[in-house]
Amino acid sequence: MADSGPYERITKELERAVASEELAAWMRPIDAGDITLILDASHSGAIVGAEFKPGPSADSTLGQLAYDKGMRILTATTSDEAALEMSQ
Repeated sequence: MADSGPYERITKELERAVASEELAAWMRPIDAGDITLILDASHSGAIVGAEFKPGPSADSTLGQLAYDKGMRILTATTSDEAALEMSQ
């Protein structure tokens, strides 16, 4: 959120932010043949978490949900990169 603007605006945006666990809970009931989640945001590669391994585990993270459903997650950046807009 480095390019989001003044502190007050960033604080308001954080109040509306969605945690990956919450997103996973929303998506868990979806029953579809193919699911692709596209995240166009800075540091979006962090969504699956630092400990993500493509295999079964006992947690309820978005990475585990992707494994369970065969879901593809396409991110704009890695966990340590910013997604920058062009002026055009």
